[in-house]
Amino acid sequence: MRFPGYWIPKELSALPPSIQCILVLFDPSQPASFREVKSYIATTKETQIPYLVAANVRENKDMVSQNEYIEAMPKHWGIDKISVCNALDKESVKKVVVELLQMLPSESLTEQAILRVQAL
Repeated sequence: MRFPGYWIPKELSALPPSIQCILVLFDPSQPASFREVKSYIATTKETQIPYLVAANVRENKDMVSQNEYIEAMPKHWGIDKISVCNALDKESVKKVVVELLQMLPSESLTEQAILRVQAL
């Protein structure tokens, strides 16, 4: 499900405490959306909630340009890295979900939760 940027309230303190992590998923084959993604990342950083930026890569003729964008964007967006996944590949999605879960504070997560995701 795609959530537009306005799902984050203007008053960040209004976020429900049940939100423990945020996944910013973008399509690297759509450079026109990069400004919007940068805005999502900036707003997410303000929340102090752990977040992960992931690129939904689909195999097509634009693979070279997608990879170039993925390599260039972390510096442009002020983040350390971009995880890569293919939303149509179950194993690829699991990898990103586990990576996101591992970012949570230890009191928020049990090893059993990660094992459950990996077992899917």
